[in-house]
Amino acid sequence: MNIIKSFLGYSLALLLPCGLMAQQGLEIKSVSIFKDQSAFFVKDGNVKAKDKTWFIQGDTIPAALNGTFWIASPTNDFKMVKAYQKKTKKDHQAVANNFAAIISLNDGKIATFYLLDTVYTGKIMLLITPKEKEAMKQGDTPKLNAPLFVLLQSSGKSMIFTANQIAQLQRLEFDQTPTFFYDYQLEESKPTLQIDFKSNKTEQPINMMYLSKGLAWKPDYLVELIEENAAMLTLRSTVVNNAEDIKTDKLNLVAGVPNFKYATVLSDLINFLQIPQPYNQQNFATISNTIRQEAITYSDFAAPITTTTTSGGTRPANLSNFGDASSMEDLYFYTLKDIVLKKGERAFFDIFNVKVPVEHIYETVLDGNNVNYSTQYSFLKKENAVIHTIKLKNDSKYTWTAAPALVMKNDQKQYAPISQDKLHYTSQGNDVSIKLTEAPDVNVKFKEEETERIPNKKSIKKNNYTYYNDLITVETEVVIQNFKNKNIRLDVKRLITGELVESSIDWQKSPRVQYGYHFNAQTDVCWELKLKPGETKTIKYTYTYYTTEHR
Repeated sequence: MNIIKSFLGYSLALLLPCGLMAQQGLEIKSVSIFKDQSAFFVKDGNVKAKDKTWFIQGDTIPAALNGTFWIASPTNDFKMVKAYQKKTKKDHQAVANNFAAIISLNDGKIATFYLLDTVYTGKIMLLITPKEKEAMKQGDTPKLNAPLFVLLQSSGKSMIFTANQIAQLQRLEFDQTPTFFYDYQLEESKPTLQIDFKSNKTEQPINMMYLSKGLAWKPDYLVELIEENAAMLTLRSTVVNNAEDIKTDKLNLVAGVPNFKYATVLSDLINFLQIPQPYNQQNFATISNTIRQEAITYSDFAAPITTTTTSGGTRPANLSNFGDASSMEDLYFYTLKDIVLKKGERAFFDIFNVKVPVEHIYETVLDGNNVNYSTQYSFLKKENAVIHTIKLKNDSKYTWTAAPALVMKNDQKQYAPISQDKLHYTSQGNDVSIKLTEAPDVNVKFKEEETERIPNKKSIKKNNYTYYNDLITVETEVVIQNFKNKNIRLDVKRLITGELVESSIDWQKSPRVQYGYHFNAQTDVCWELKLKPGETKTIKYTYTYYTTEHR
């Protein structure tokens, strides 16, 4: 029990509150929402006990997941918890909806039955047993579907009517105001969680914690390019609440990869109670800190953001809900404060807004070379697309979680959408690249020419046949033109199969590991170039490779 109390105390400091008055006397002290639509609740408070017992019933029982449901008494007065279906009687009221029901409700009253061609007047007498009459007095459902009905006439005769004859009545009249409504009780089974205490105190302190489904958060970034080498980065989250009403001083949005290996089903304590589980939004899930392609798009996503313009750019007007950010082991907590969010509601919350350094990088990836056996090589110049990316340096005090990022250009208070891409998880001090667009005014063309061939340089025997490999020397020319009116950095990349010989401009080389026997090595190469406005640069390099086998 002391271990439980210590863990609860620690959790109260770390995790955040979610307010639901379902368990009267308990307040949500903390709720931590993970991206996989699970949330960890911590609650405490003083509950009203009667006869050493306190109950939670119906859908107020937490839909706690396996191995995460803990209840404890800070005063060590806790005895046990048990769950069961409790049978109770509930009062109901209904109105008669046919002649037979009204006749049954008005036993002993004078009534006139109008049939199609005959009229009968008399005193209603129900054909029910004394036990049935007593049950009706006790509040049980009255007998409204008797097969026979009796009408005692003033002459002393008794008229017996069948249910079919009563159904053919044209009209029914009473000398007194008849009874139309009736009260009854129904026995219901209600899921019940019973907490027993050792002492007979009427007020007992309780701690409760559990992991449950139904809460999710989906982060989004806005990247505003306000200067050539700077951007404003804003993190905002949509919180979807299908779990409980939340009213709390804090709310933690957790980034990272949680490991709740066995919390995949309801706790064994309550899994037979048919507790309503929170709505499961399959398409909303963002699991293990990744963004799924099919993530749901909200209709209010494109709604205008209330902003104020400063010399530094456009910033969300309200960051008042954001409290702090901190790391706990390998998880990262964004803490919001003063949050009220009812079950079924969704809300935007701005988390942080920071100015970060930006480096613009243009890059192109040349097609890999062909090592299939050939007697000639292409002289055609091939054009390659140049992709504009930006590299953001995380010099802020926050870790950046993975999320979609909308990139906007802020130029003289004119805002233009540039792109949307994924911003990957980025630790403090690290950097991350975001793809923007294809750059048509940076031109890259290359051509390759076979300059030498040594036929049958290598040979190998297979199944009484000899196979040969030619050794080819290739010269490649890459021409880069910068038609922009500014300096740019361009990275030219290529995977080359064969042995690298020389390059007119220094290249970076990263050999690949290959398994099995191969005639040709594979190397990733990259040239990092600086180009001035209107400048043209040419890269010439050579490499050799062995062709595929031939006879």
